[in-house]
Amino acid sequence: MFLKLLNRVLVASLVMMVSFPSFAADKIGNVVAVVGSPSASGPSGNRSLKKDSEVFEDDTITVTTGNAQLILNDGTRIVVGPSSKLLLDQFVMGEKSKAKSVAIKGLRGTYRFITGKSDKSAYKIATAHGTIGIRGTAFDFWSREKTGAVVLRGKVTLKSVNGPRIDVNAGCQMGEATLGTAKLLGNKDKVASIKKNLPFLLDQSQLTPRFRLNVTSCRLTSTQNPDDSDPSGPNRQNERIQQQRTFGNGND
Repeated sequence: MFLKLLNRVLVASLVMMVSFPSFAADKIGNVVAVVGSPSASGPSGNRSLKKDSEVFEDDTITVTTGNAQLILNDGTRIVVGPSSKLLLDQFVMGEKSKAKSVAIKGLRGTYRFITGKSDKSAYKIATAHGTIGIRGTAFDFWSREKTGAVVLRGKVTLKSVNGPRIDVNAGCQMGEATLGTAKLLGNKDKVASIKKNLPFLLDQSQLTPRFRLNVTSCRLTSTQNPDDSDPSGPNRQNERIQQQRTFGNGND
């Protein structure tokens, strides 16, 4: 009697396994380097990240201190900075090492993004305040009480949730968005935002060479005039820059 019951249980288990197959998540990239103890959570479980760890679609990458440096299957490079969370929302691979869709969400914190081989239209970056449309290749961005981006190479379009949008160009141009506004920042506000939100413009020593960028276009003045926040202010032509400092060092 017991053996018959056991056989029935085994048969039922096999039927369920055939009827409801399990699908292992496909990896969409790898961790190249870490500083600190970043982690990932998602369909593939909660786990610590280290060099050569795999990352998967729907993973949330969490960094407390340090950073996590990722390369996706299409060659896209992402740095998740300190006190940050990033969702790898969608990754659909196409042909010739290009992705049809690469969607990420900056949940909180600071990031570096360098596009890979995929078409620019394949990339979708979202935050709580809006979206970043990619027309270029290399930029840092942040998502906190506001969302902002500074472009080092190429161009991005920063669009707020409720409509306004701006183009942000290379040469360390910086834009900022709230739910209802989007604007370019003048020099004074750029200085404050870099110090508060963009650590990789200040110091790239923790990044491996392939994640470093030439940031010499981001030059900050140590003495600010009241009109510096307005690029067309009356003191702009006559301002005296007593000291200029280049933050960061790196390669394209």
